[in-house]
Amino acid sequence: MKYCFHFLLIFFIFLTACSTNVQNEEVDLKISDVKLTQLEQGMMNLVGDNSIIFEMQVKNDAANEIELTVDHYENGELQGTEMYFTASLHDMDDSNPIHIIIANRGINDQHQWIGSVIAEDSSASFQTDLTAIPVHSASTFVPIDTPFSVQLNEKKLISTLILSKDGPIHANIKSEQDLEEVHQHDHVYVFYALVK
Repeated sequence: MKYCFHFLLIFFIFLTACSTNVQNEEVDLKISDVKLTQLEQGMMNLVGDNSIIFEMQVKNDAANEIELTVDHYENGELQGTEMYFTASLHDMDDSNPIHIIIANRGINDQHQWIGSVIAEDSSASFQTDLTAIPVHSASTFVPIDTPFSVQLNEKKLISTLILSKDGPIHANIKSEQDLEEVHQHDHVYVFYALVK
């Protein structure tokens, strides 16, 4: 009986180790929130009125570039893509986390989008031209639960920003139906990441 218990214990450990390796091999990259110090948060506030930062750990050497997009919806209708930005991952050291920053900066009655991909040894950034800012009284980021895994060539929702005339909005996106409901607000900006 004692040997049977030891055999089952070793078999269970072996099975767990094998299944963990399979799971890790299937994950091409992992995206998670970044905990900012007050100083870092203050610097992010200087960059834009509404900004968000994520940490991306690349786990697949085949990853060549990251594509960031911000799509704009007005009352449920897609208005277009506000920001489209790609950055090569070839020159970036992916042994350490890569940071993704998306910010919206208001200047008088106009705004612009800023995207940045920052690694330990290099960075790439992009900003859009100034455009008219929609009339709103409140802005709300709707976070996506992190960390989450992403496969190569999978376009992944990473966050949304709602601009509302009716005050702050409380929303939670757990499904495609939740996202469709969020689209119905005055102005909604949907952030996606795609790694190729």
